[in-house]
Amino acid sequence: MKRWTERAKLLTGADAAVLAQAPPHLQSLLHNKRLALWQEMLDFYEYPDKELVRDITRGFPVTGWLPDSQVFPKDYKPPSMNVQTLQSLSKGLNERVKSKLGSSTADFLGEATWEETEKELQEGWMEVDLEGGQDAAWARVKFTRLCLGKPWT
Repeated sequence: MKRWTERAKLLTGADAAVLAQAPPHLQSLLHNKRLALWQEMLDFYEYPDKELVRDITRGFPVTGWLPDSQVFPKDYKPPSMNVQTLQSLSKGLNERVKSKLGSSTADFLGEATWEETEKELQEGWMEVDLEGGQDAAWARVKFTRLCLGKPWT
């Protein structure tokens, strides 16, 4: 630990340089991470994913293919639909989610979800997709939170 604590102090400037390469929305999320130290540790321990820190500072796409990590087994699974198809179905899918959240039990769930969504917006963990319209952003976040089982409070 002593080695890495000392290296962390010496790499403060390098951390800033790595962070400067990230897009602004990721800079706010990664500002207190020791990215250069993390990369040095990955190199030192010969971690197979040599691009992990770079990938983190670029962000991972929500759609499409992820970079090969050299860590996980390759398990090719083609998507069941392309992005354009998903976008064309989104309004109907969103309406279906809204209708399922329409019961009195779901009122509490919807209110708690909305509060958490606003909190995530303020903290920079998500952004509103203005091109997709209000409906596009509404259900996407809530459905994701339901699937992940994330607590509401």
